[in-house]
Amino acid sequence: MGNSFTTRASSPALLGKPLDPCFKWTIHNFTAVLERGAMPINSAPFHFAGHKWYALLKGCVFDLCDEWEPIFFRFMCVSPSHRESFAVTPYVALSLGLSIRSLDFEPDYTVVAEFVLAIYNYSNGLYYGCEARYSFYVNNTNSTIEYLMPLKALLKSPDFVVNDCCVFGVEILKVDVFPREKKPVVVQKKAPTVQNLFIQKNGFITRTCTLTMSNFLELNLEHCVPSSPFEIEGHKWYFAVYPRGDQYSTSFLSLYLCMDASDKLPPKSGKLVELSLSIVDQKHGKHYTKKSPAFIVFAGECRWGWSNFIPLSIFRDTSCGYLVRSCCIIKAEMTVIGSSNGGENLADGLMN
Repeated sequence: MGNSFTTRASSPALLGKPLDPCFKWTIHNFTAVLERGAMPINSAPFHFAGHKWYALLKGCVFDLCDEWEPIFFRFMCVSPSHRESFAVTPYVALSLGLSIRSLDFEPDYTVVAEFVLAIYNYSNGLYYGCEARYSFYVNNTNSTIEYLMPLKALLKSPDFVVNDCCVFGVEILKVDVFPREKKPVVVQKKAPTVQNLFIQKNGFITRTCTLTMSNFLELNLEHCVPSSPFEIEGHKWYFAVYPRGDQYSTSFLSLYLCMDASDKLPPKSGKLVELSLSIVDQKHGKHYTKKSPAFIVFAGECRWGWSNFIPLSIFRDTSCGYLVRSCCIIKAEMTVIGSSNGGENLADGLMN
């Protein structure tokens, strides 16, 4: 059940057979991502083989030495005289994620998947990429990143970028669930889930919402505590707080921001956002904040957040100011940078 290793390539490899994608993801205004600092981007979830999945587009930088470390997209100016030891090459990369609320995905289960991650060539209508294998479990829901091609080559290519649009594809070949008592997962072919992501070039909107829980210690600490809904950008949202952690973490407070999709959503209703969640320090002003490591798509009834948001030992320490008497203040800040259509509902995003 070992995981695959990544390799470098100067250009994506033509697959041995035509790709039969279960997920197609078109990113419009691709270069606008770079202008925002080129953070990774999570797709909206899609359903396949009894599980909820999502794609993650990343950029990585390789050092020219034999040992390398993946880093999110960064523009780096390198002196030619130091090219041998310090030169770096930005790459476009993909990985596959598994939603923790997937069907029967329990804390002690491992989901082993074989899949293909690829980029579409407009000139010949074929996908180029690589096959991978990965073991997913509760604290490891994103696969190893697979490197497709150098960013510079991609941006100059008339084959892979047309009208500032790129198309990526995912084909899931096989899914096994351990322990074996689980029923085998049957991979059935179906029409692919198609998502379109539209990146804004300007007009970004940042919104902040604050929730004051004045009776925190009086709540049922064993279960999820949802907040009252609030509206931002035409959508209803709410916080989901697990005072003693959710089923994946019992020594932390778990915190999520949720989109309520009780009403039918119009096209392009999904929101691509940059998100941070905080617990306010009411004594010293040094808030406990976590920021999403990627731009994330909220589409349908879904949520993103952290199972291990803050250790309970720190949260309950009266000297820290996060819980004063019985009062806790939670804050979310989101910047909307784009919209999405397609995708499916009922998914969780777990960020580490």
